[in-house]
Amino acid sequence: MSLDENLFINKEDNNVYIHIKDNTKLPVPNYLYKNEYITTETKQNIYEYLSDMTPFEQKAYLIAFNHLNSSFHITKSNGYKEWLEKKKK
Repeated sequence: MSLDENLFINKEDNNVYIHIKDNTKLPVPNYLYKNEYITTETKQNIYEYLSDMTPFEQKAYLIAFNHLNSSFHITKSNGYKEWLEKKKK
């Protein structure tokens, strides 16, 4: 599975952002690029998860990302886990 055409990564202000549909920009945790143990499949799933978010989910994600900083781990979030379970079905 490849990344959707309207999805691309851009580095700005020493952070990594993902641009998804309708020009929404969401930050992506830096550990996705610094951690060699995160598989390509996991990265792809994270991108798909972020692009599937509703505006309400995007706001919740931004709050968690900004308040938890380095302790935020998207793959351990309830939303991601639930999304991944639905995807597997």
